[in-house]
Amino acid sequence: MAAAALCAASSSALAQGSDLTLYGYLNTAVESYHKGAAASSSAVGLPSATTSRLTNYGSFFGTRGSEDLGGGMKALFQVESYVFLDGVTPPGFNAFASRNTRVGLETPYGTVFGGVWDTPVRMLLARDLFPGSTPDGGQILGNGVANTVSNVQAPGSFARRQVNTLAYWSPSMNGLRLMAHYSFGEDATPTARPRLLSTSAVYDGGPLSLGAAYETHGRYGGAGTQDRAWVLYGAYTFGNLKLGAYVVDMHYERVIGSDTLDLDVRNWQLQATYRLGKGLLKAAYTRADNGSGSLSALGTDANGQVTVDASRMAGQATAGPDTGASQIALGYEYGLSKRTAWHTNLLFHRNERNGAYTPFAGVPSPAGALGVRTRLLSVGLRHVF
Repeated sequence: MAAAALCAASSSALAQGSDLTLYGYLNTAVESYHKGAAASSSAVGLPSATTSRLTNYGSFFGTRGSEDLGGGMKALFQVESYVFLDGVTPPGFNAFASRNTRVGLETPYGTVFGGVWDTPVRMLLARDLFPGSTPDGGQILGNGVANTVSNVQAPGSFARRQVNTLAYWSPSMNGLRLMAHYSFGEDATPTARPRLLSTSAVYDGGPLSLGAAYETHGRYGGAGTQDRAWVLYGAYTFGNLKLGAYVVDMHYERVIGSDTLDLDVRNWQLQATYRLGKGLLKAAYTRADNGSGSLSALGTDANGQVTVDASRMAGQATAGPDTGASQIALGYEYGLSKRTAWHTNLLFHRNERNGAYTPFAGVPSPAGALGVRTRLLSVGLRHVF
């Protein structure tokens, strides 16, 4: 009876000043995916291989709405779920309400909400030209894309969709918006209670976009450690041409035995798009520089082959020579309607001799394989509603 009364009250509320929107994003592609052999110096071998696959490119379905509370206040809600168009759900993964999902209040002074949401750093990195697809530059820029994670999962990633999030967004002030997210340290470990703070300031005005974001991960690497990242972004539109760039600086600390070791990584990207009627040409060059510091996972075996100690990796990064990577992504999309487009992408992903970076949702390599190179051709279809 109580549940029925609650449902009736909810239906009545929707009819009295509330709004409800159903929306979705469906994107899939057929890929021809080639992996080159691991570097000859790597202790873990990987032969060249080519495979074809149907891949899901970040599809989702959701519902959102608001209720006018008067006095300039609104109650907000959103429930967003993954859709795996290829039918492949990661083991143990709960697709329902695991994307950007929240309940909150909007006031003249800003919006406050709690739930699961992309961090401000990830939202800024999502201005990459290929978000959610295999050529997603955020996989390099943020040292791995981490979908729906807690403070003890994917500790190397700065491109995170974070659970246990309390967020504040300022109102838009002549194109400038400020954001701050805090993820509570509910994930107790034997040595620490990790937590996250992510902030950003983003300006969008006419042809110019500028953004800066800063994120800290307290105790992700053990008691007393603090990882941090700065992200700078800028883009300008000249008629049909748009040019943009990222710079990302990341610092990691890890407790190994009785020592605290550190790692610094700088990653960056140049991007361009050109509008051709209903078509859009896209190009991006993304680079991970060599890591520096005392946190190095590299060693050698009795045969002089390079080995990797996974406990000394920070995501895909480690200190040492030739540990960087680069990728070139080229794309074209053509609008069949306002909501539907087909697209094709080319990806050339190249690790240096000791590099361990992988494309987003790429075909896995054996742990410890270094210097792997990947190329990709895809053709797909996207529909939004």
